[in-house]
Amino acid sequence: MKKILFISGSMNMGGVEKSLLRLLKAIDKTKYAVTLMLIKKSGVLADEIPLDICVYEMPFTDETARDQALNPLYKQSLIEYLRYAVDFKFFNRKQHVEPSWIQSLLREACSFDETFDLAIDFHGYGHFGIPYLFEKVSAKKKAVFIHDENISGFYGVYQYIKKADCFFAVSDACKKVFTDEYPEFADKTVKFENIFDTQDIRSKALEKTSIQFKIENQSVVFVSVGRLETQKGFDRGVAVFRRLKGEGYQFRWYVIGDGSQRKNLEQMVSDGALENDIFLLGNQKNPYPIVGQADMFLQISRHEGKPLAVFEAQSLGVPVFATRYSAVEEQVCHGIDGYIAENNDEAIYKGIKWILENRTEIKRYKENLKSFSISNEDSLKKIYGLL
Repeated sequence: MKKILFISGSMNMGGVEKSLLRLLKAIDKTKYAVTLMLIKKSGVLADEIPLDICVYEMPFTDETARDQALNPLYKQSLIEYLRYAVDFKFFNRKQHVEPSWIQSLLREACSFDETFDLAIDFHGYGHFGIPYLFEKVSAKKKAVFIHDENISGFYGVYQYIKKADCFFAVSDACKKVFTDEYPEFADKTVKFENIFDTQDIRSKALEKTSIQFKIENQSVVFVSVGRLETQKGFDRGVAVFRRLKGEGYQFRWYVIGDGSQRKNLEQMVSDGALENDIFLLGNQKNPYPIVGQADMFLQISRHEGKPLAVFEAQSLGVPVFATRYSAVEEQVCHGIDGYIAENNDEAIYKGIKWILENRTEIKRYKENLKSFSISNEDSLKKIYGLL
């Protein structure tokens, strides 16, 4: 039986983690023995890992090193933090991770005493899983996932990724961004559609939830699902809705997720007197009964790969309002089943305002989503093909 290892960070609520879970469930366990190594064995999705998966925590001699590996900004100097923040804001694809930082963590990390036929860093993003994969894991072949159009993190781990046998990009757009930056890897970079189970999502959407939307007027109900981090753009969503409320528009926005920006968002909601208009619901293990009640799903990220949350909303018949990211047109057909806005605050404002003024268009979008379907059966074959 062939042996496959997946490496990731933790099992916190997020698109990467949900994609990983679906992939783990889909692999044929009669032919492949699957092991999952997490930097930290924690997170609300941890108990959803299939019982036929062997799960290990990455071995470290020092728990402080584990925290640093999980969070590259852990205890960095103010100058280092600001340099990262500027790089993040302006999409500088040459973000530099100090080799000394990686080497110090590798010294604290223990090798994994098992040999695999295939080992995959699923998290990607220039995460510590990449150096660990190439320095501490024994495998006949090694591969790396690319989940986002912002590939700046890979620059700091180039000396490791150049040894990879394959790169799996979750969209055509991510593949193009990566191979434009690293043309030397073009021949071994393939598109890998994330595993998606429409029926499972629709079934979970039928479960009961204590959260029911109470609409007392003709408000349009928006919903979003995502980590409360700068990338996801929830801060500019609050700013846009504050502006629209000042102009007399009625709406409700329910945000599912948690993260480092929660307190900032709560303050923004309070400052804008939006407590009866915007609701931060925190993590919800099953968000689908909530998403299914909405008129429209908001995906207003500053950058993305190919977010599963968009497909999840569409599978429930909820049209998507999205900012332009590299793969957006692979997911949303503007004016047919959703709305695509340019990726800036003014375009978001104008787009949501247009939706509020033309809410009958939402019905048309929903009608066009009745035939929504997605197939990614070939994705697993790309992993099996490496074995």
